[in-house]
Amino acid sequence: MSKAILLSKNLTPKTHTGVISNFGEQFIKTYLLPKKLAKYLKKSFEVRLLGDYNISVNVEKENAKDLIEIVKEFNSRILDYLKQNRII
Repeated sequence: MSKAILLSKNLTPKTHTGVISNFGEQFIKTYLLPKKLAKYLKKSFEVRLLGDYNISVNVEKENAKDLIEIVKEFNSRILDYLKQNRII
């Protein structure tokens, strides 16, 4: 979803860090979206890195539920933005 919204600004970052950076610059610093969405994006990336590179990490059920709710809200807010701005 983060790449989709960046495409609305003709941005195609090549790395996850680029996605996070561009998202912050284009949508958070310009007050188009709430700051908490940048935090959600960073948090989900951190968890992904743990899952990819740290085989000994177990995600607790409660933490997984929290992350699922974060992702749902993030996606919902991005979809709302894209619809309100007639991008989709």
